[in-house]
Amino acid sequence: MRPMWVEFPADWSVFAAEDQHFVGCALLVHPVTQSSVTVLKVYLPGENEVLFSYLVSSLTLLVLMSIEVDIRG
Repeated sequence: MRPMWVEFPADWSVFAAEDQHFVGCALLVHPVTQSSVTVLKVYLPGENEVLFSYLVSSLTLLVLMSIEVDIRG
């Protein structure tokens, strides 16, 4: 895992986004840490970056988990 400022050191906004990070150089992760969250703001760095979004859902122990995965490409 790497902080976003490692990938985008010239983008000053990434220094304020302490709750999201990259896994490797392409997978952007913003974990949800509270059960009552229904809306989440994610900062997408890079003006000319291409990001592919996928929504991964699973039903486990009667809890629906949805995770948005943004892949840099």
